[in-house]
Amino acid sequence: LLDRLINPMVSGLPAFLVSQPGVNSGMMIVQYVAASLCAENRQMAQPAVVDNYVTSGLQEDHLSLGTSAALKLHKVLGNVTQILAIEYLLAAQAFEFLKAQGFGVGTGAAWRLL
Repeated sequence: LLDRLINPMVSGLPAFLVSQPGVNSGMMIVQYVAASLCAENRQMAQPAVVDNYVTSGLQEDHLSLGTSAALKLHKVLGNVTQILAIEYLLAAQAFEFLKAQGFGVGTGAAWRLL
C-alpha cells in the first residue's frame, strides 16, 4: 500500500509525497522503516515449535514454547502499531495534496479522523 501512495506512476501524487522535489526525500525513508518492520514481522512469523527444546528429563517438549511465542507476538504487535502509524502519516500527507479537489462523505470522514 505504501509504495502505491509514494509512487507517482501509480498514485498521480508527487514522488515520495514531497511538495518540493530535490529539497528533501519526503516519505522515502519512512517507507524504508515500514518495509523493515514488515520484514521483521515475516521473520518472526516462524512457528515457535521450530526452536523447540526437550525439558523435564525427556518427558516434555512443549513447555519451552510459550514464553518465546509470547515475546515474538509482543514484538510483532509493536511493529504493527508502528506500521499503522506510518500508513496514517502517509495517508494524511496524500490527503494534503488532494484536499483542494474536495472529498466525498466517506473520505472526508476519514480525513477528519486522521
